[in-house]
Amino acid sequence: MGVSTYIGSLYEDLASVAWRVHHLPEMLSLVVWVDERAEVYAAASDSAPDITADKLIGTYGPGRTLEAIEDDLRAMLRERARGAIADPSA
Repeated sequence: MGVSTYIGSLYEDLASVAWRVHHLPEMLSLVVWVDERAEVYAAASDSAPDITADKLIGTYGPGRTLEAIEDDLRAMLRERARGAIADPSA
């Protein structure tokens, strides 16, 4: 895998995005993140760019599970949605 690989989007079926992350080479320790357009990327942990905590979806080793990845994707989607909803009392 190169420096980073486009995986999909938070606006796609998250189970499919999780499947793509899960099926990246097993021997890699992966860093998965999202950009400002909700596009999901992955890279080997030793070649990943610096990712800020608000964009980090997760880090996964060889024992990664589909369920854990999908849960992390959903958590990121919820967090981004929460930030997009204006507080009417503010």
